[in-house]
Amino acid sequence: MYKMEGLEIGADDYLTKPFRVEELKVRIKNLLVNRKILRDRYMKEALMQPKELLVTSPDERFLFNLIEVIENNIDQTEFKVELLSRELNMSHSVIYKKLKALTGQSLVEFIRDIRLKRAAQLLSQNKLSVTDICYQVGFTDRKYFSQVFKKKFGKTPSEFAGEKEGE
Repeated sequence: MYKMEGLEIGADDYLTKPFRVEELKVRIKNLLVNRKILRDRYMKEALMQPKELLVTSPDERFLFNLIEVIENNIDQTEFKVELLSRELNMSHSVIYKKLKALTGQSLVEFIRDIRLKRAAQLLSQNKLSVTDICYQVGFTDRKYFSQVFKKKFGKTPSEFAGEKEGE
């Protein structure tokens, strides 16, 4: 009963007593390897499409839910960690620790990263101005938006949009 309940609410694994130390070591090793694979995969996907993320593990389900909440509030300039915590029914510290373990990013960095990835998607469509996109993804300062965009993608939003237009 407790085992199923724990697994359903997102536990990575469940070990009953008595257990063998060798089994515990193998389970820990597998969990660490799977987390590293997931972190590496996330970090390599520069323009990850959140809707295309396949949900197969509790960690991926967590990331999917996290991205979905961010996407639903992406245009909210006042979108804060407190709202995210409420939406996920998790404490800020639990979200932070889990996200840091999975992606190597803090919650603020992750939210900004999702905003920038969405901005890149919108810029590549060449349908809106850079200023409109800046506000649409939740930035209030166009200069700051341009700075962080250039830091992430190596070009300004205008250069990025112009490059995509020529393709």
